[in-house]
Amino acid sequence: MLLIDGTAFIHRAYHGLFYKENPMPLSAVLGTVRMLRKLLETYQPTHAAIALDSAGSNTFRHQCYPAYKQKKKQTPEDFKTQLPYAALAVQALGLRLFNPSNWEADDVLASLAFWGQSIGQPVTVVSSDKDLLQLVCPGIKVFDPRVDKFFDDQAVQQKLGVLPRQIPDYLGLVGDSSDNIPGVKRVGPKTALKLLAGGLTLEQVFAKAEQSPDANPLYVKLLAHKSEALLSKYLATLRVDVDLGTFTIDDLRLQEVRSDVLNNMLPNSGWDR
Repeated sequence: MLLIDGTAFIHRAYHGLFYKENPMPLSAVLGTVRMLRKLLETYQPTHAAIALDSAGSNTFRHQCYPAYKQKKKQTPEDFKTQLPYAALAVQALGLRLFNPSNWEADDVLASLAFWGQSIGQPVTVVSSDKDLLQLVCPGIKVFDPRVDKFFDDQAVQQKLGVLPRQIPDYLGLVGDSSDNIPGVKRVGPKTALKLLAGGLTLEQVFAKAEQSPDANPLYVKLLAHKSEALLSKYLATLRVDVDLGTFTIDDLRLQEVRSDVLNNMLPNSGWDR
């Protein structure tokens, strides 16, 4: 079963050379369709689903930290106008679409991935987003289409230096500028890796610091920023309890392509090339 980060695909099509070289109004949709077709033809999944971010900024992360993603550039209007068409297009490709209100695609994918794991369905999450690497575990792997690479536990450790489950702990310390997650000031990757060595969680790091606050000068700084670190971990942790309604594994079986829908939406575009 492939679980696809649809928002990332659309952004990639919009910001990539494909969009710039094709001035048609739905260029990002066309680019997304072509990339998804290549993915499906290459890996031949029996089951597949795609997740899109919901519109607006009323997620639980924004509610508990209003500055979340505050530094993101404003979404261009011509990108926004293509999103409804993109949703129709991915469904026409035979994919089950999940787009619940007030949830990010990452949380939807996480919830679907662990649901698939719970019923014994091998799952591959397709995304270039490092946040989704925290899902890697027995039964769940991540495929990054930008580098054409599958990530298991070992590959995640080679890339980031921590176990997949430690990624929220790591981001709790170093933060994430792309999402405006603060972390702890002046704690960089090397320091974070030392603190988390041995598979420790952020909570275990703070427990050590509180037991012997004078054992390491770094502990003083950590304890002064405990609330920011724990908040940052919370923001970086993907939710696996998104209410996606009632469905079965058969509902995610890949359907036949609706060529008529895509031909009407993208006339004379060569979407099937």
